[in-house]
Amino acid sequence: MHPHCGARCFGSGSGRHGDSRHAKCLPVRTYSGQEGDTLRREGAEGEKDEGATRITGFSPRERRTTKTVPATHRYKSLQDEPRLKKTSIAAHRTTVAMTSHWRAVVIWGFLCGLVGDYASAQSSSCGVSLLNEKNIERIVGGQPADPGEYPWQVSLRKVGRDGRTRHFCGGALINDQWVATAAHCVVTQLGGVVEPASTIKVRVGEHDQNSLEGEEIQVNAKQIFKYHGYQGYNNDIALIKMAKRVRLSGRVQPICLPAPGEIFEGMNCVSSGWGATTSGGGAPSSVLREVSVPVYNNNVCLGPYARKFRINIRNWHLCAGALEGGRGSCYGDSGGPFQCKRKDGNWALAGLVSFGSGCAHRDYPDVYTRVTEFLSWISTTMNSAG
Repeated sequence: MHPHCGARCFGSGSGRHGDSRHAKCLPVRTYSGQEGDTLRREGAEGEKDEGATRITGFSPRERRTTKTVPATHRYKSLQDEPRLKKTSIAAHRTTVAMTSHWRAVVIWGFLCGLVGDYASAQSSSCGVSLLNEKNIERIVGGQPADPGEYPWQVSLRKVGRDGRTRHFCGGALINDQWVATAAHCVVTQLGGVVEPASTIKVRVGEHDQNSLEGEEIQVNAKQIFKYHGYQGYNNDIALIKMAKRVRLSGRVQPICLPAPGEIFEGMNCVSSGWGATTSGGGAPSSVLREVSVPVYNNNVCLGPYARKFRINIRNWHLCAGALEGGRGSCYGDSGGPFQCKRKDGNWALAGLVSFGSGCAHRDYPDVYTRVTEFLSWISTTMNSAG
């Protein structure tokens, strides 16, 4: 997964989620460090297909073509391939553990332990995987996920000039009509204006983007909501309301939102996506991949990112990754879910893939959007939209 390119604005205000009035823009190329040490956003590119609600088949020319992500790509999203250098969190030849670029967040319901406003946004059951008994501790360097293992995984897609859709970011299904993703996946690079909903498709039930298994459903985006405090690498979260509700099944399920104040530090959690699998970018994965990495105290990311990129790691960030390198997210993973398995066996959305220093670089864990910081906004936004 890799970041976007161009100048990025980093808030330096004292407000809870940063203050754009005190933000300063830092061109990517001015960062100190060796060649190639630039920040990355995670987004991916992918295949094409028709815009039907139920995906029924590919014509021969609709087969996904493998495309190499240029080494000049900085963000982890593939929607707008930047011309500047990228820094993805993949790894050398090691398979990028972070499957599918920009993922989404899911909301917790009564059965998942939330009460009040938060519960109203979540389904009555959530975070249930077809493979709930799988031992994720064995996932070290990243591997293909099993079909249905992360049924909340979403592929965000753009319609090309040829009328086909291509994957550019990940997301997380939080109920049968809403998806959480990274804000940088749904805004234009110039000006940060939200993309028209008509340009984005949401696909659920996806596993292998090169083949159809009868579980894939593609729905138009109806409304897109960017968090009002989004600025540069701060508050990187957005919600997408789909044009219609999707039918839940074993392969399509929402993930639980975390409980207010829920802490994941010290846990091994999983990032998933269709992003690139090598630090140099390369071709995105056609099959959903997963990687297990530890969650750290934010201080672990604070020093490295402040020194090298002048980015302040704040409460709304979540630091997780392999300090030894070789495991993490990469281009095409942006917006995707960073999920943690609770003691009750259900999965909670701890974070969304946001940015990092390259793909799985040593001493630079990935930085995710911490979902617990935005629960009130998620609930308010979903309730007000109807």
